[in-house]
Amino acid sequence: DASIEAYRHFKQKMQRYRCPISWFPGNHDARVTMQQVVDGGSELNKVVRVGGWQFVLLDSLVEGKVHGWLEDSELQVLEDALTASPGVPTLVSLHHHPIDISSRWLDNIGLHNRDAFLSILDRFDQVKAVLWGHIHQQLDTTRKGIPYMATPSTCIQFLPKSDDFAIDEVAPGYRWLRLYEDGRIETEVHRAEDFEFQVDMNSTGY
Repeated sequence: DASIEAYRHFKQKMQRYRCPISWFPGNHDARVTMQQVVDGGSELNKVVRVGGWQFVLLDSLVEGKVHGWLEDSELQVLEDALTASPGVPTLVSLHHHPIDISSRWLDNIGLHNRDAFLSILDRFDQVKAVLWGHIHQQLDTTRKGIPYMATPSTCIQFLPKSDDFAIDEVAPGYRWLRLYEDGRIETEVHRAEDFEFQVDMNSTGY
């Protein structure tokens, strides 16, 4: 709910993991509140190096809107990171989907300046994958030989290829990735075996 209490709760829960934790905002987030809770920590770093890989984590939040947009400063972060790291396998991630997914209502609320984003990616061959959320469903496709992937939501799932808002019956899930130093990627989606909420299949929005 973008409250300071929610971010503090999330940060506390993440402390069980003995690895770097990264945050980047989506349309349900409050950028300033996130920054306040992180309080100068590394969670909001946009460029992260781990295990021979580079991760570029972009902020596509438009305050008060559902669609995404990458400001010029975000596009510059991406271009600078790729320019400075030739040969380093790179995964680029953001909240909003940068390609159409054959779902009319969702494609209207994706990344609205996708052409500017994709034109940068197309110039650098070290980009090995692009990953996002927002669409509340699994998606695995390729563009110019590069994996483009969506992770499902940890909440309700949206019905793929629907023209209008529709709920899917599949369980919440998450995507894991195993990244190798030579640029190879293994990935799979796992679904929850049990969850404690009821899905209203007749919902017309959320």
